[in-house]
Amino acid sequence: MFSIWFFRNIALEALYKIGRGLDSEVDFIIVSDASASNKFQSYKNLASLSNMKRLLDIAMYQVYALRSREFHAAVVEKGQGAYLRISGAARNYHTTLHTPCKADFDMILHNGYETAKEAAKETAKDNIG
Repeated sequence: MFSIWFFRNIALEALYKIGRGLDSEVDFIIVSDASASNKFQSYKNLASLSNMKRLLDIAMYQVYALRSREFHAAVVEKGQGAYLRISGAARNYHTTLHTPCKADFDMILHNGYETAKEAAKETAKDNIG
């Protein structure tokens, strides 16, 4: 048995299956979600490429919302894992294929630390009473 920290993306599918739960080799999993928020945008041209992208974004957000709720019900509520939402400046950081500068890396690291610390406090409160 082992614990693992994972980012919310398709790779999670290797360890967690909807309807079946966690892989039998995993006893605890932490998922870190830094996905972009679903902001409303209006478009003038209904047949535009950007409007079609918006429709795809809405469909992908619905898939994300369903998977997140199912993961929470099947894993988090049973005490087998945690689902952490990254917030603040780190949430607005635009990822690229380039290495982040030291200041950006430190900001992301600090945000992850603070998010995990708050989650640990909540978990301790839930387990103590």
